Amino acid sequence: MAVEYVCVVEGLCKTYGPTGVVANRDLNLRVSPGEVLGLFGPNGAGKTTLVRQIMGLLRPTSGSISILGHDVVRNPGAAPVYAAYHAQRQVMLASYRATEVLAQAGVLRGMRTRDAISQACALLEAFGLAGRSGSLMLRLSGGERQMVFLLSTFMGDRSLVILDEPTSNLDPVRRRLVWDFLRERAHEGIAIILVTHNVAEADQAVHRAVVVDRGTVVADGTPGDLKRMVSRKIEIRVSLKPGAQWLLADTARGEPLGGGRWIIRADPEESSQVLSHIIETQGLDGIDDFAVSGVSMDAVYEALTGEWWDERHERAIN
Repeated sequence: MAVEYVCVVEGLCKTYGPTGVVANRDLNLRVSPGEVLGLFGPNGAGKTTLVRQIMGLLRPTSGSISILGHDVVRNPGAAPVYAAYHAQRQVMLASYRATEVLAQAGVLRGMRTRDAISQACALLEAFGLAGRSGSLMLRLSGGERQMVFLLSTFMGDRSLVILDEPTSNLDPVRRRLVWDFLRERAHEGIAIILVTHNVAEADQAVHRAVVVDRGTVVADGTPGDLKRMVSRKIEIRVSLKPGAQWLLADTARGEPLGGGRWIIRADPEESSQVLSHIIETQGLDGIDDFAVSGVSMDAVYEALTGEWWDERHERAIN
């Protein structure tokens, strides 16, 4: 019988020790089969704490977590039986070969050695790493090691896969392959929780976006839902050629972004007229590039948290 939700989190609270620091506060979450759920929010918002509790690596102060109906608070050992987790930090495993890392992950999840090696080789081939399959992890580049660890998460075909910053250190080609791969796995029915700061790319990959701030969910919906909640305006971004001056001085005058870049916001029904006005006034000789889009996820974060995403991120690591 098909399940409605792969993972259900209800009333989750996590408070750390005598300091009383609250990492999660009355947090609720549901993830359906075949859904890519993006978990967004500033550093320190409680995202990693949440996914570590789902995997049974941390015990909640209160609340419940179930994976495929199994209570992983009472029985944390059930979590890895049904879910796989790619953490931000990985053990080096310097003396292992790339194929061995994947195959060992498969064997630990109950696969026969022969089947694990076969799946490992297929995954490495799909991501252009077949030629490096026999190389020691120590000899791989940072991006290649990241890719091997990421692929090991998909060994054993778990029903839930949790990925914490999966595309860090990857080049643009491999990042695109990862997003395509995630969409394919979701199409096969795997539920994916994606924690990432790469919002521009993840915006195109996730089915639903959950924004967490100060330990609680502040927004939950499709990326389009969240953008419309913030603003229904269309954004027109214009890059001028070197030396060109911004000539608009009326209602479509725009806001400077620096470096000869400008942004203009308009109602959807007026966007074509505004764009035509910009091109007519500036002239194509003065415009290097332009793009028309809906409100960005950065604007969503600003509205929901009160601060720019990059600003919060920078402060958290300094």
